[in-house]
Amino acid sequence: MKKNLKIIFAGAFLLLISCFSSNGQSVTSGVPFSEDMRTERSTSQATETGIPSPAVLKSFTRNNKGITDEKWYETSYGYVAKFNLKGIGYRTDYDKKGNWLYTIRTYDETKLPEEVRQFVKSNYYD
Repeated sequence: MKKNLKIIFAGAFLLLISCFSSNGQSVTSGVPFSEDMRTERSTSQATETGIPSPAVLKSFTRNNKGITDEKWYETSYGYVAKFNLKGIGYRTDYDKKGNWLYTIRTYDETKLPEEVRQFVKSNYYD
């Protein structure tokens, strides 16, 4: 019982730290979550652009120093930049004025901390 409580506490603590310590995980935009999910699915249908507006580029380079291989997509609400960094996929969304909306990071389960990975695997079998 104590071991399970420690694992649950560690997982909750890591979740809290990742939400508050990572600038890319906080959501401060006016874009509703359901719209975020629709745009995630429709990015493949969005128009790939070479270079977005200067305001968007300025915001992107300020927050993502050293990234040069990003791909830009134009959406109904603004722009999306997709890139990889150290095996982690990033999707960063901006409105048309260059304001950062949110960032989504995707990575393989092997990059999770071992305690969190074991907790997830023991509760979600597939």
